[in-house]
Amino acid sequence: QMDIDIYTLYQMESAESLMHELWQKGYRFLVSGMGIDHIARKIGLNTILVATGKDSIQLAVNQAITMSRCIQQQQGASKFFKTLLEQSPLDLLVFDRIHSLRYSRLSDLDQKTAISLVTKELQNSDTDANIQKNRDGKLISISRTVVEDELGNPYTVFYFLVKPQPFVPAKNEIRVFSRDQVTEIFLQNFPENPPTSAHSHDLIERMQQSMTPVLIQGESGTGKKQIASMLYIHGRLHSNPFYFIDCATLTDRTWNYLLSHTSSPLFEVDITVFFTQLNHLAPSQILRLKNQLVDSGYARYNRVIFSCSTDNGCHLSQEVQSLVDELGCQTISLAPLRKRAEDLHSLYALSISAANVLYAKQILGLTEEAKRILDTYSWPGNLTQFKRVIFRLVELTSSSYIHESLVQQVLDEETKDPSLPLPLDYLIDSEKTLHEMQIYIAKAVLEKTGGNRTKAAEILGISRTTLWRMLE
Repeated sequence: QMDIDIYTLYQMESAESLMHELWQKGYRFLVSGMGIDHIARKIGLNTILVATGKDSIQLAVNQAITMSRCIQQQQGASKFFKTLLEQSPLDLLVFDRIHSLRYSRLSDLDQKTAISLVTKELQNSDTDANIQKNRDGKLISISRTVVEDELGNPYTVFYFLVKPQPFVPAKNEIRVFSRDQVTEIFLQNFPENPPTSAHSHDLIERMQQSMTPVLIQGESGTGKKQIASMLYIHGRLHSNPFYFIDCATLTDRTWNYLLSHTSSPLFEVDITVFFTQLNHLAPSQILRLKNQLVDSGYARYNRVIFSCSTDNGCHLSQEVQSLVDELGCQTISLAPLRKRAEDLHSLYALSISAANVLYAKQILGLTEEAKRILDTYSWPGNLTQFKRVIFRLVELTSSSYIHESLVQQVLDEETKDPSLPLPLDYLIDSEKTLHEMQIYIAKAVLEKTGGNRTKAAEILGISRTTLWRMLE
C-alpha cells in the first residue's frame, strides 16, 4: 500500500551503473533479488534481499515498510531535538574524547571567546562542574558535563549563560556576614542580659529556634542589632549567611536591585535577613516589600528580622503595623536604659572589664559618688552612649577607681554634641556658602524628625537619595 519506485534490470552488466544512478537520485534503500544486493551495498545502499516466491516478496516488502517508518520516526526525533537545541537560551560547545570541537551553537558569544573560556576546563577530569567568568562587563556562567553516545564514546559539553554584570550594592547598604563575623562585630562587649523586660527576655530565648518573623523596636542604641544577632547565632540557620540591610541608607538603585535582581538576598533560601531601621522606608516601599515577602512565601524558607526606631515617642506607622500583621511577626520591645536602672551596676562591671582589656588597665570600678551621678543620668543614647562613656572614663582614669569629677567632666562633654543644629542667626551672620547652609538646614530638619530621613526629605521637598547624598 505504498508508492514504491520500481526499476527493472535486464542485464547484470548494467547493475553497477544503475546503483550509481539511484545513489545520485537520493535513494538509500533497495529491495532486490540475488546477485544485486552485494553490488548495492558496495555503492552504499541499504538492501533487503528478496528470495523467489510470493511469500518471500511479501515479507520483504513488509520489512521495507517497517524500516522506512522507523527511519521516518528517527528523522522526526532528530529534527525535533535539533530544533530544541537551536531555540535553547543557552549557548553550547561539544568536544570529543581528543578535545576536538564536534558541535557548537553560539548566539551571545563568538566561538573564539567561548573556546578560550573552556580550554583549561577540558583538561579537568571532573565530569560535572560549574564555573563563572567575567569578560567585557558580562557575567558568564559555564556548566560542564560529560555524556556518552550509544557506543560509549564520551563527549564533553559546555553550556554558557551570558548575563550583564550584576549591580553590586554599596558596602553599607547590604552586607553579608558569617556567624563568627556577627559575633565579633555586633556582640563583642554586649551584655548577656540586654535591657529588656523579663517577658521579652524569655521571649527572645524561646524564639531563637523559631523561624517566625520578628520585629524589634526601641530607641536608638538599645541594642536592636545585637538582639537580631543573638537570634541568628542561636538559631537554626546559624551556619548560613546573615544579611544586614540598612533601610536608612538604601539608594533607589539598591532598592530596585533588592526587589528585582535574582542575585538579591530576597531570591535566596535558608538565610537570615535583618532589615534595620525599617521606619526609614517610604510608606509605598514598605507596602511593596510586604507584598513581595507575603506573595513569595519568603518567611517560610528564611528567617526574617526587622527593627524600627521609636525615638521621640514615635509609634509604628500604619504600613509597618500592616507588615507585622500580615507576616505574623513576633514583637520585641527594648526598654530605654533610663527605665532599666537595676541593670546599670552589672553593666558597669562588664563595660569596665572590657575597657581594661582594650586599654591594658586595671581599673577596679567606680566610686559611690561616681555611680550616683551615672545612675541619675538620662542616657539619651542608651547602650551605645553608655559603652562610649565608660570606655572614655577608663581611658582617662589614672587611679584604681573612677572618680566623680571625671564622670561629671565626660558627661558635660556628652551634652555638647557638635552635630546638633545651631540657631538660625548663626547662619545669617556667618560667611557660610549656600551649600553649607543647605547641609545645615537638612541636618536641622533631620534632627527634628528624630532621624527619619523619609519625613525629612518630604519636609525639604527632595528625594531620600538627594538627602542621603547631601549628608554624606
